Amino acid sequence: MGPNEATFIEGGGAFLGLRKGIQFDIKEHTVGCGDGVYLFTDGYLEARKNNVLFGEDRLLAVIADAHRHGHSVGEALKVALSDYLGGAPMEDDGALVGVRLGVDGPASTRIS
Repeated sequence: MGPNEATFIEGGGAFLGLRKGIQFDIKEHTVGCGDGVYLFTDGYLEARKNNVLFGEDRLLAVIADAHRHGHSVGEALKVALSDYLGGAPMEDDGALVGVRLGVDGPASTRIS
């Protein structure tokens, strides 16, 4: 999540921790002060109401809005999903890890 846009960095493969020795693709993207990196499981994308997925567009919009306004992305996502699902639980589990780079840190960091 940059200052003006949210971008998916696609990844895939086996589950993390499934077994030792599994190889994963390496993805690199430059991030700077004020940017955020948010990793999440597919449970959020695949949450569905009346067979319509919550999907990438809604997820990106929630992340971008919360990030831009300095709000908790996790809380914003929880509220958005609850509203979308009418309070019903998600069918799959969901996990979110977020990092927001502060203004006092280095100007740019490469993550892999």
